Amino acid sequence: MMTSTSSKNLQLMPRTGLYSLANETLSQVAECLFDDQPSISSLMLVNRRLSGVCEYLRYTSLAVQGNRGRRMLASLISGSRTADRYCLTVKRAWFKYWQDAEMYLLSALMCEALARMINLISLRIDGHSVDIPHVLNRMDKVGLIRTDRIPLSSMSKPATNGGPYSALSLPNMRNLMISGRLELAAIANHRPLTELTLESVLDYEDLSDILESAENTLLGRTLTVLSLKVIRSIDLKLVLPLVSNAFPNLRCCALEQTSIKFSDGNARTQP
Repeated sequence: MMTSTSSKNLQLMPRTGLYSLANETLSQVAECLFDDQPSISSLMLVNRRLSGVCEYLRYTSLAVQGNRGRRMLASLISGSRTADRYCLTVKRAWFKYWQDAEMYLLSALMCEALARMINLISLRIDGHSVDIPHVLNRMDKVGLIRTDRIPLSSMSKPATNGGPYSALSLPNMRNLMISGRLELAAIANHRPLTELTLESVLDYEDLSDILESAENTLLGRTLTVLSLKVIRSIDLKLVLPLVSNAFPNLRCCALEQTSIKFSDGNARTQP
């Protein structure tokens, strides 16, 4: 039978093991699991202290794909205080699309979650096989697509749907990468982006539309890094002045050519 003296001695003994480590050390341990997101999620379920240590690492950078990503988005828009805190933690998000029966559900969850990530800085969307009209309609409803209108009219659709959104959705976003359908780049309109990457292959008409939509806008004045892919060789003497006019503060412009010219029976890639 344990006496009162021995129980007091046990209470005075220093704790050993994982819980004896400082939060800074626990954070370093959690970083070793950065590539194993399920393990980080399991670690967060142990107790409140480990949850607080791991939540920054878990939710600062999100890669959303598959059933696990769908469940995570559903939890982020649940409306609880914990979910709202997690949304405020997100700085980088990568949404990976795939062709399946739940594509529409993922699109709706993505738009709802993005409207709550007001501290998001970098966004990447892979939209090779999405229903573009459906996604753009959802983005428009939650106020993610900005238009050249007064703020009051921009808030009309989100207010009508009763969601906790505003015309200032994603106010801190600075980096945007779009893969797949070019129409998804509408989310860049009238935003103070500093870096824009479009991985869709553009023709002259697409390039012209991008330059025209950015000229004399907030996007055109703030962008400093632009990466584009073109389908055929272009005349740099003609294109670069137009790019410079649309983006006067541009410091880096990467133009990647994807076409192959066939000449004299030999195939060679244009420089």
